[in-house]
Amino acid sequence: MDVDLYLRVREKEGRLYPDEIAARLPSIPGDHPLADEWRARSASASRLVRHLSRESKPLSILDLGCGNGWLSNLLHKSGHHVIGVDRNRRELKQAARLFGPRSGLSFLEADIFLAPFAAGYFDVVLLSSVIQYFFDLPALLRELSRYLKPRGEIHIMDSPLYSEAELEEAVRRSEQYY
Repeated sequence: MDVDLYLRVREKEGRLYPDEIAARLPSIPGDHPLADEWRARSASASRLVRHLSRESKPLSILDLGCGNGWLSNLLHKSGHHVIGVDRNRRELKQAARLFGPRSGLSFLEADIFLAPFAAGYFDVVLLSSVIQYFFDLPALLRELSRYLKPRGEIHIMDSPLYSEAELEEAVRRSEQYY
């Protein structure tokens, strides 16, 4: 992935936030152009926190594609050990600035296919708003499964999944960005 191109697209879409907004995510001003999306992300994050709270111990969580770290921070504040991973250095620096360093929360710039994690390390792998950036989803899931403990979970959330009827319009929108 061309990270510079990715950042230009995120900038155009209004997805690179100043610290004062990123620190409050998923809460965002109601008049923000992406407010509806963030309301949905807030609801799914709340469901995830409730689901993970059923465990009697803190979990080890990999937040792949963590961006500015808001969800990693939320899960950490819920008592879990979280490693946020991304290839986007700009937002990782923001995540570290806003939410780190804290015991049990860290951020790492890495390609997941070259990441330094031991097999069976994580209880949960989280892919929030990120699967659309991977060309080979089956290969990604195989790789992530190696990192899971027995009975570990992979959570895919908040990623656009298009029906065949919607796909052409989604491709057209992407081409406009480039």
